[in-house]
Amino acid sequence: MSNNWIFAKTLSACLLITLPFSASAQSLDQLIEQALAQNLSLKAAQSDAGGALAALDAARAERLPSLKFSTRALFNDGGRIIEIPVADALNPVYATLNRLSAGSSQPTQFPQVENPSFSTIRDREFDARLSLSTPLYAPALEAGVQRAIAEHQGAEALQELAARTLIRDVQLAYFSIGRARASREVFSTSERVLNENVRVNQALLDAGSATRDKLLRAQAEVLAAQDRTQGARDAENSALRYLNFLRAMPLDTALTGELEARFPQVRLRSASQIGTENPQRSALAFAVSAANAGIAQADSLGKPSIGFGLDAGTQGEDFGFGTGKNFATAAISLNWTLFDFGTISAKKRAASAVRDRRQLQLDELDAALALRQREAQEKLASAILRTQTQGARLLAATENYRIAEKQRAAGSLSQIEFLDAEQASTGAQLAAQSARFEQAIASAELEFANASYPLLSKRINSTNSPSTSAISE
Repeated sequence: MSNNWIFAKTLSACLLITLPFSASAQSLDQLIEQALAQNLSLKAAQSDAGGALAALDAARAERLPSLKFSTRALFNDGGRIIEIPVADALNPVYATLNRLSAGSSQPTQFPQVENPSFSTIRDREFDARLSLSTPLYAPALEAGVQRAIAEHQGAEALQELAARTLIRDVQLAYFSIGRARASREVFSTSERVLNENVRVNQALLDAGSATRDKLLRAQAEVLAAQDRTQGARDAENSALRYLNFLRAMPLDTALTGELEARFPQVRLRSASQIGTENPQRSALAFAVSAANAGIAQADSLGKPSIGFGLDAGTQGEDFGFGTGKNFATAAISLNWTLFDFGTISAKKRAASAVRDRRQLQLDELDAALALRQREAQEKLASAILRTQTQGARLLAATENYRIAEKQRAAGSLSQIEFLDAEQASTGAQLAAQSARFEQAIASAELEFANASYPLLSKRINSTNSPSTSAISE
């Protein structure tokens, strides 16, 4: 076996440790940008935030005056007729007077009258008016606005959580592709070395200098290397399909160029800062605020509310303006529930139960976030140490393989010893590249636990909603 094989194998092994994979047109950051722009789950979270913002706008609008215009034209036929009993009262009197004066020189001739009648509704009526209404004192509306604010902020926090989860998943898929691709390259290199070993053993067998069992062992090792190469290729394709799923692209879309092994810059924080910036915690904290507003809403049902209304327009049998047709009505209304058989009290207890549950969930989440970050920190520290350890082992295995190859060429090393050296070198390369990508994965996990990825709101927010400070009245 030529020294070129030894040089290529040693160089590829050293590059796994000393150099990252080179950046290409499809860098990790660009893939993250694509996922943030196209991922369907994130778009659903954006829609939820947009709906919460619309609900907030609606709650605020209910506190403001409203002006409405309405008009109607009525055409009636029939209906109730009311009679005034004038005839019933006068006709007997008239008849008596007529009889008494019948023999006189001037007899009276009082006529018989009929009862007058009128309809309760007009045959036609026109009505056009402007109605102005506004709440003067409505504690339920104020509590509703506060609740809508908290729910909108919670929706935005869930949107950020979806974005950060997506970023972590993209990184994990990307690094899994890199690990599988590096493994495949190592197996391919090993396969070429083993094929060369088969050629050498076949030549020795043909020359009568080796037995057939050595050739069969070399051929079996080639088949094993091919199987490992195919396994790495399958793992790479699986991770690539998942990455394309996250980017909402066709599953078989290929990544062009090489991969870069980007290690996130992780900002470690003290125990008192754990979880304070986590969007999952923020969403639950806003849920607690919304529950408190729900309690205030239920309590406000037992308080009075005052409103003002003003109607102005025209009414008459014909549409028009003027005296006898124009009208204006102003009213101040008071609504106060004095007794409701415990309905309001029951609603307050239900709202309090929701608030207590959300608070317990928040307390539990604080402990879970502290645990998650502590474990992520320890895993990253272990991964860094493992990368250094595997790097040292790789250098030793590579040097051992170089010596074994020289001894193999000189005929002073057995077939089994040479294959063992080759397998040790291959295993060391796999362990080294796996440790490197495990370090990158651990860095991404800690970055997610710390919520420290530099996430710009414009990259995840398509609802054009105001900032938290702008909506917190």
